[in-house]
Amino acid sequence: MNSNKKNNHYNDHSCNLISILIVNELQNNNPNVLAQIYTTWVDKFFVINGVTDSINTFDIGLLINTYFESIDESHHPINVIDLIDYDKNYKINKSYTFNNDSSLFYVNESMVSASKMTEKGKPYTSDKFYGLSLKSGKELELLSAKIAYHTLSANYTNQITISVDPNNELYIHSKNWVVKEEFAKNVIEACFGDKIEEEINKMDLINFDFTKLLNSEGPYPWMVRDHIKDFTMI
Repeated sequence: MNSNKKNNHYNDHSCNLISILIVNELQNNNPNVLAQIYTTWVDKFFVINGVTDSINTFDIGLLINTYFESIDESHHPINVIDLIDYDKNYKINKSYTFNNDSSLFYVNESMVSASKMTEKGKPYTSDKFYGLSLKSGKELELLSAKIAYHTLSANYTNQITISVDPNNELYIHSKNWVVKEEFAKNVIEACFGDKIEEEINKMDLINFDFTKLLNSEGPYPWMVRDHIKDFTMI
């Protein structure tokens, strides 16, 4: 494959985009797939690392080049090295911390442009979040974001940590409660405690385009405040 002499505009944004493409392809084959993918740009080619329980391999280079050709007619083919470890389990993180500045709540912020010139020789790597499949903790993180967004919007606190145990029980922690801790936890439990799967399904994340988050183009389903009346009835 030809060296991509003109492909000098890739950066962390591009790496995140590619991780999204790969995870989408894995989920198209199996919506319940477990995966954590990392994409790294190293000046002249992409290296794809990570783990997945999928046994279905595919041509990642073809996937990436086909996408970039669809948005840029002048695109030159890029070399891609697939180092993904297939047919492996992935340990899911189930504890998340949020405040008002959390990146999942950014809308219409100034983000890094995919056309920004890359510093020659500098490697760029995708963020963990974009390389996660939904069942590898992303849907739990986004449900936690929805709970946190309600809690922060109601001014119960300015920082909150949410953990989910193997039985889908919620554990809420904050050092900065504005309201009584017991009251806050009771409201959260009443709105979300026994409805984790229901609330996840309501967000319809399998059909959400995560490039919108990458480009800070809301609205986001985890920022829908459909329980806010319950939070503000004091």
